[in-house]
Amino acid sequence: MGLGGLASKARAAFAELSPAEQLGLAGAAALPTSMLFPWYGFKLGSTLSATAFDAFNLAHAVLLLTAGAVGWMLLLRSRRDWPRPLDDGALLIVAGVWSLLVLAFLVADPPDLIVDTLPIGGVEIRYGMIVALAGAGAMVAAGVRIRRERTASPDES
Repeated sequence: MGLGGLASKARAAFAELSPAEQLGLAGAAALPTSMLFPWYGFKLGSTLSATAFDAFNLAHAVLLLTAGAVGWMLLLRSRRDWPRPLDDGALLIVAGVWSLLVLAFLVADPPDLIVDTLPIGGVEIRYGMIVALAGAGAMVAAGVRIRRERTASPDES
């Protein structure tokens, strides 16, 4: 199977998802994508910044693992033959809240590599962190929408 065949299968799987599930998948995709953007910058008007991959630690690995698990769950959900002992909406909410907690930790405690480089001015949060926060929020919102849809029509689960 070539790269084009894999891309067409991924598009077909994405199209089979409900809008709420698509939102959750987009939120999960935003987490690793945000790691390419600057997360931390130095105060004092400097343009120096660091991406999440520049300051990679266990918390960033946890975010990647969470995003991968959510993406895997939702793409398997598109096949409709996957047994679900737990509600997808609840799992999305838990994953989103967990990601928000990890991101809050990363905001409160920036990596030492960045802080020790320039101790006078400190570190400020850049737009990569905002993209990650939006992705985690999208996962929570998608989970709430899925739970609301399932409680409105319980015969579909």
